[in-house]
Amino acid sequence: MENTESLNNLSYLKVITQTENVNIEFEELVEEKVIWYFGKKITGLIYLAKTVLAKKNDELICDKCSHSMHKHGYTNPIKVKYTSDNASRPTFILLKKARYVCDFCHHTIQIEADKLIDKFKSISLRAKYYILSLLATDLSMTEIARQATTSVSYVLNVLVNSIDPYNLSKYDNLPKHICIDEVRVINRICNFICCDAVKGTIIGVLPSNDGKSIMEFFQKFSFQTRQSVETVTMDLNINYPNIIRRLFPNAELIADRFHLVKMMYSAFDEKRIEVYKRYKKADKEYKVLKFYYKIFHKFEDELDDKHLKQWYRLGNTPYTEMQLLDIGLDCDDELRTIYDLVQEVRKALTEYNYLKMITILQEYTVRKSDLIIRRREWSTENGKKNTYNSNDYYPKELQENPVDYKFSTFMKKSNYNLVINAFKEDYKNFTNGKIEGINNVVKHLKSNAYGFKLFDNFYRRVLLRINL
Repeated sequence: MENTESLNNLSYLKVITQTENVNIEFEELVEEKVIWYFGKKITGLIYLAKTVLAKKNDELICDKCSHSMHKHGYTNPIKVKYTSDNASRPTFILLKKARYVCDFCHHTIQIEADKLIDKFKSISLRAKYYILSLLATDLSMTEIARQATTSVSYVLNVLVNSIDPYNLSKYDNLPKHICIDEVRVINRICNFICCDAVKGTIIGVLPSNDGKSIMEFFQKFSFQTRQSVETVTMDLNINYPNIIRRLFPNAELIADRFHLVKMMYSAFDEKRIEVYKRYKKADKEYKVLKFYYKIFHKFEDELDDKHLKQWYRLGNTPYTEMQLLDIGLDCDDELRTIYDLVQEVRKALTEYNYLKMITILQEYTVRKSDLIIRRREWSTENGKKNTYNSNDYYPKELQENPVDYKFSTFMKKSNYNLVINAFKEDYKNFTNGKIEGINNVVKHLKSNAYGFKLFDNFYRRVLLRINL
């Protein structure tokens, strides 16, 4: 059945295909048929075409005997899947290939449409590239197959043949600035991921973040290549510093500033929750500490101390932000001490004042030494032999506050230089921002795809999504 829409599509199809394929001719007949597709009857457009010589006056020479060849009809038509703007109406090309026979040895050949379709395939290259463009998005394989009006198995076949995640040529060079992290994708195992800290291109994704896997991956790069790396940004994972120092001897290790600030505020929130649980739910202190916690996460200099405003949970009495801060911190002296420490660390980080951070850690060392002495005295008085028990083992006055507990992590031999480098202005442009963005994309891809069974397929989707 012919109609105006089908003929317009035919004109468009002629323009597209004939600019890429000079040896294809279309017939004016366009058939609109009801066909079975994925177990359903749908209406599809069938275009009739045939292959011809690129130049009509060309004479073919037999590659067997070097004699001339003449035309000998056409092959049976093959149904070629083509791209369609409407997924509910798939487009097919019934392609007949011209056949030529040798006058002397009777050797036959077919005129292929190499730029339209691969040999022995039934899906056009244009449809294949369209599937590749969809694979570079967050869509699931089933949704890609539906939009491309093809099967899930073919989409998977395109994915597997599209990119080699273990191509040896990628081990020739490394960027000067690297950031590393981990993300959970398959079987709740932490996958190691590293990328260029400047461009955001993925260097590699490993199925595990254990030290052996990381060493084996980076040792595929030559030692000279690894020597060219200048900085490596990471979180305070206990396994990373020693391994990275062995792999990249000339690189400066930098702790990610976002993780440092997050650790500080998680320590403050731990104490804040402990304090507001002492009050009743109707108390003003309870409401301020629980519901208006964002005030405590701001810089103290940014809080408004002039304009009174109504607060939904505090009745009709207006307060400024600074007044709410004082109400919360007056509940506990240790909470105020922790708040002041967090503010000092944030200020030093904002000003890139690493000397201030060194001073803060030195003051912590003095407090820690005094605490150890008092714990030993308490253990001796109470007949306790072990003086290295957990924090909860000791009475409240001998327990370390949450921020000092985080400082003990900073003071570890493997972490100290990382933390100090994060406060230096020379490294202010190097963070884990790029890789955290990649992790967000990976989690979104995993959610839309309902998980991945094979790590290699997940790796291919990530490379297509990020690097292309």
